[in-house]
Amino acid sequence: MAALAETKKALMDRWRSEGIPLNILKAFEKVPREAFLPEPIRPQAYVDQPLLIGHEQTISQPTTVINMLALLEIRSGMNVLEIGSGSGYTAALLAALDCNVTGIEIVPQLAVRAAHSIESVGLSNRVTLHAADGGLGWEEKAPYDRILISAAFPTIPRHLFWQLKKGGVLVAPVGVIEQRMVVCRKKGEKNIVEEDHGAYVFVPVTGKYISGDDEGLS
Repeated sequence: MAALAETKKALMDRWRSEGIPLNILKAFEKVPREAFLPEPIRPQAYVDQPLLIGHEQTISQPTTVINMLALLEIRSGMNVLEIGSGSGYTAALLAALDCNVTGIEIVPQLAVRAAHSIESVGLSNRVTLHAADGGLGWEEKAPYDRILISAAFPTIPRHLFWQLKKGGVLVAPVGVIEQRMVVCRKKGEKNIVEEDHGAYVFVPVTGKYISGDDEGLS
């Protein structure tokens, strides 16, 4: 436990020096990443790299998660959709940031495990997880202040922007082999402003979504 705490503190010290917002650092401090990992790899919880969690899925490296949360520009009380919840760790961080979170995970076994992990850290009152195709979004709780996509789309399905509030922000890795981290700001119903925030590598999204035609935004 001492080794975990030391490695976790080192990450936080580095991020603090890089200007990561204080509310995100506090959320990271509050939520134990090890609670979202299979037992054999929990000692690696604060190694800054992605880890396999089963079903050909990963939990993203801590720095990637923290950077995505910073790009979201989260404020307390926001209604957030996360697509590709995986282990449930990012959804838990969003809950610790005082957001109301709808999470979607296409692998049923992971969705069940994620729900248990979120409950174990006392954040289930802020998170609703669904085992479903995240490419379709979740219209029932729309519109969202923020949408976070934690798996790689070839292009972003247009209907996800319909589920985003005017003034809302969507953050996603976009691409096939190598992805670019994209921040999309919804200025109006047909006005999406896109920013590129560098190269990343994510597992691809799975489900019924098919890239191409006019359903996506490159």
